[in-house]
Amino acid sequence: MDSDYDLVIRMGNLVDSNLIVSPLRTVATKYVASHDFIQKHGQVTNPRQLENLPLIYGSVKRWSLISNKDKYTLHIHNNGIHVTSGRVMKQAALAGLGITRLVDIYVESDIKNGNLVEVLSDYTETTPLSIISLPVKYQLKRINSLIKYLKQHFNELYLEML
Repeated sequence: MDSDYDLVIRMGNLVDSNLIVSPLRTVATKYVASHDFIQKHGQVTNPRQLENLPLIYGSVKRWSLISNKDKYTLHIHNNGIHVTSGRVMKQAALAGLGITRLVDIYVESDIKNGNLVEVLSDYTETTPLSIISLPVKYQLKRINSLIKYLKQHFNELYLEML
């Protein structure tokens, strides 16, 4: 963690660190597309089908799809749209441009409202979302208060930001 920051919010596991990890919640990966995309390309029932479909992806060009019965790694070879923003990925999926992989807190409301369809729902991975901060002895009192507040109210705050 750069010394210019008092805390960061990080997805994933932090290994071998002298920093403090304060869990916020667990997030789940969802594969989603628009209804129009599903009507045009058909329902996706097997991860291998993704090889022949347009994908909307970010910096991760290798998707590991794991279910109770199957494990599949998809290597993305420019079959779709490469973007650098989760918001753009979601907007592209809503526009019917392909299938994307985003965490649940980013697409929950669109799935519930029927704007996006979850595909391959058996292939959901989970990962921790945490606050990473300096050890308590180096923390300012206000940073400790902010961490406590974020732990209590993160879900509501995040949904308001979307």
